[in-house]
Amino acid sequence: MYSGLALHALRRYQEAAPYFRFALSLSTNPDYFLHLLGICYLRMSEQLGNEISRRFPESTYEHTMLARIVDAQQFYQVAAKEYLEAAKLDPLNASLFLPLARWLAVLGLDAAAELAFDRYRRLLPSEAGVSLDRRDLPRRDLADVGIKVDYLAELAGLPPVIAPLPPAPQFNAAINTELSRRIAAAGTAGDVWKQAAALIAASRWPNAAKVLETLRPPPGDWLRDYLLASVLLLGDDAVQAEAVAARIKLPPSVAASAPVLLLRWEICRLLSFQSFQRLTDEHPSSAWTRFARARNLDAQGKREALDEYKAALEADPGLPEIRIALADFHVSNSNFQEALALCQKELELNPLSTAARIRIGRIHIGLRQPDKGIPFIEEALKNDPADPDAHADLARGLELTGDVPKAIAAYARALELDPSMNRLRYVLARLYRKIGRPDLAERENRLFQKNEESARQLLLERTRKLRETATAAGRAQ
Repeated sequence: MYSGLALHALRRYQEAAPYFRFALSLSTNPDYFLHLLGICYLRMSEQLGNEISRRFPESTYEHTMLARIVDAQQFYQVAAKEYLEAAKLDPLNASLFLPLARWLAVLGLDAAAELAFDRYRRLLPSEAGVSLDRRDLPRRDLADVGIKVDYLAELAGLPPVIAPLPPAPQFNAAINTELSRRIAAAGTAGDVWKQAAALIAASRWPNAAKVLETLRPPPGDWLRDYLLASVLLLGDDAVQAEAVAARIKLPPSVAASAPVLLLRWEICRLLSFQSFQRLTDEHPSSAWTRFARARNLDAQGKREALDEYKAALEADPGLPEIRIALADFHVSNSNFQEALALCQKELELNPLSTAARIRIGRIHIGLRQPDKGIPFIEEALKNDPADPDAHADLARGLELTGDVPKAIAAYARALELDPSMNRLRYVLARLYRKIGRPDLAERENRLFQKNEESARQLLLERTRKLRETATAAGRAQ
């Protein structure tokens, strides 16, 4: 447990997870370790997602990742748009067209949905008899959130599906290019690769895994383990898929490293979901379950989160992290004194708490008291120098003191650690103008505007869903 916690605190999540899983098998308090596993894999997926966005912006991999995130949240229009953007960059990847067809059907765009579904069937002849079951779809979305896309024209403009088909149409072009090269090799190895590809194309995951396991690739070869981890994941064995994916040494080429990162992201995301689902199902009255439920409600902006936080604290007053999460809730509702009291109590119970120090520093800086806040942030950064939020907090404090050069360096460090902190680019643009660097200001402003537009579309869709939920609740009353 302590080995896992130490590695987790160092953000070495991939190393921490096996310790937590091993401790889970021995512990009399499995709910705690299910919580730790869920958080660990969630953080791992965030790391991988940030790396994909940083290294491969506007690629089919980033669009696919965003599509799957909003797909799970049922943000209909954004999901459809992201799947389409990914498909335009990878038009022979069958895995993109089935979810695209599904969301287009939800949006009531039946002609475009049929075109996407027809392309899916053409790419996967084994699925020729499958039809789109509209009974399982959410009810039709009628809202206009500002996304104007001519899906019919976009889909009709994709390259035609002609023979020869990719050997494994469920995968992207980079994987199929490499797989085709292996199949073309002379001798037994080429035959085995061909057999494995045929089983994958037929969605026969266990059989494909058995054939792939017979291959003995040379050291450093990545394709066999990539395909094996993928078919294990498609066969719902995420734990074994993780073990296989961990063996892959990240290929040096961009074409190969991007799909490997996306695969690892998918595995971690599923393992996080499975851990939290098991926690909820097996330990419904646990303090950790109440805590997980509170954080979920909090993320949705629901006031009921406060009751769940209090219930978790009442169930176990010594619960680590709960006061920090509750303090964050109070800060988001402008209850700063309550938040400070909770963080100070956490420091009494745990004098080494970096999280408590960061919150205390952040609150003071937010109250325009940088001289009180900066020492707490600096002390926290000594223990955790790779925390992007702490660097951003320090930058805000330094800006308040008038030390613009140091503030710029701290903001830049925060963005380097977490490129998704887009609002910092706006601040950097302002500070660069202040020191007479309009060229750097313009660069940051362009990046800010581009990222902000994507975020705006997502926010509009979330607003629509909240309004729809409120309307449904009013009708129920």
